[in-house]
Amino acid sequence: GSVAGTLLLGTAPQAGLEVRLLDGRGAVVQKANTDADGKFKFAGLKAGAYRLAAAKVNPPRSATANVLVTDGKE
Repeated sequence: GSVAGTLLLGTAPQAGLEVRLLDGRGAVVQKANTDADGKFKFAGLKAGAYRLAAAKVNPPRSATANVLVTDGKE
């Protein structure tokens, strides 16, 4: 499976930020950087529950989101 999304601050895409995909224990599974449009993607994932985490230094902001990957779902 895969997880894809867009990182926004308000309505502004956030380019060049690191997004981390964490497993249920909080260990980093994969890392990706957002592109110029704030988009990111993680591929080749096993089915299961994950958490996305991202942070920005200036202005200081952080965000997390829970995601569920299902077999055969993109």
